[in-house]
Amino acid sequence: MLDKALGYQGIDPAESRRLIRALDFQPDGPAKDTALLRHAASYPGKLGSRHILLKGEMFLRLAKSKTVNRDEYAAALNRYLRQAKNSKYFVKVVDALGLKERHPQLVDMAMTHIGSPLGQAALDAVFDNGATAAIEARLKNGSPEQLATLTEALANSNKGDAADLLTKILLDPAKPLVVRQTAVRGVAGASPGRLVDLAASGKFPETLKPTAGAALTKIMNVAVRNRAREHFPIPALKGATELPQMTELLVYVGNHERGRTIFEQTTCVECHQVNGKGINFGPDLSEIGGKLSKQGLYESILDPSATVSPAFRAVNIVKQNGKAFSGFITSETKEELTLQQVGGVTSTHKKSDIQNRTTSAQSLMPPGLQQLMTFDDLVDLVEYLA
Repeated sequence: MLDKALGYQGIDPAESRRLIRALDFQPDGPAKDTALLRHAASYPGKLGSRHILLKGEMFLRLAKSKTVNRDEYAAALNRYLRQAKNSKYFVKVVDALGLKERHPQLVDMAMTHIGSPLGQAALDAVFDNGATAAIEARLKNGSPEQLATLTEALANSNKGDAADLLTKILLDPAKPLVVRQTAVRGVAGASPGRLVDLAASGKFPETLKPTAGAALTKIMNVAVRNRAREHFPIPALKGATELPQMTELLVYVGNHERGRTIFEQTTCVECHQVNGKGINFGPDLSEIGGKLSKQGLYESILDPSATVSPAFRAVNIVKQNGKAFSGFITSETKEELTLQQVGGVTSTHKKSDIQNRTTSAQSLMPPGLQQLMTFDDLVDLVEYLA
């Protein structure tokens, strides 16, 4: 009866999961395996979400079967994985079955879905299977864009193996500076003491010390932050006043109205709007307090390139006549793209006139803005935005 129910087309995913769990209580053996394989191998054409879920669960249960026809199982599995790519069940099946030949596809998913739970799950599956060789191969042989994207994905990971790979990247002088800076920020988030240890041993690159100093302002580990002051230039406030620890900043409550004045009278309004005031260039900050905590706001001000939303990645183009333009893409067709540039102005360009196009991982928000503010200014500004 369960076998027949699972074959009904009108069952929603929730009911499918319930039936699959009920099937787990049935006795193991050839009859059960035959039913599982029949559902796994059936081919209804293009797989919808229900079929991806149902077949994925069947393949996971058949992996340990001693009676199933392995050739039929393997053929059905390969067909399933071709259709289920870029889904969470692709990740689950490849991870659970340890399919080494599919690990490069997981790396691709980590890059394609960067910043999403699916992308993170794909990267975690690579690490959980001890398949860092697949990542290293892409870091070595991939395009410059793939190198930058994969480094960013690693920087978002909390796996120790990711910090190991990022350390290799930041110490490699052949890698682009912006990629190495991303690696520094990733290590600062996952293993900040490692940066300090490298600096103490004289191995940390001088060119990356300002990046490390900015990244380490965000950490909550007071002991590591105190050690970092001995080796890295920690960003200062207006008048070279030392920037307090993040743990200290979060204790203070600023003045909301004074923060409004700081926003409207400093460089903030040259790129951002709050409730219609300011220039529409960077992200609208009217409701930013509902998206970021105070800690997140401090981090965005102190190290703006640490996290850049995909919608606000700067695109740089050089036209056939040598003129260069930078900004955010507001619209794009097969023939043209429109950039919103600093100051809020827009420009439209024919793609046939573009000689070179690159996307930057660096924020167009300049670093060091806290140097224009006193301690009270910074705290009040964050209070206003929050």
